[in-house]
Amino acid sequence: MNVKTKILIIDDEINIINALKRLFIKFDYDVLSTTKPEEGKARHPLTVRVVLSGY
Repeated sequence: MNVKTKILIIDDEINIINALKRLFIKFDYDVLSTTKPEEGKARHPLTVRVVLSGY
């Protein structure tokens, strides 16, 4: 059984989320997303290994 690596995308812009989701799905990742950081952390507390931040 092949377990997919999960990626959690959090951004306030849905267009950015959708673009990143399309990219990572092509590489066979299991993509989770939200626009609210607190929701992402609460629903997926063990998912985050790397945080990339931009402003």
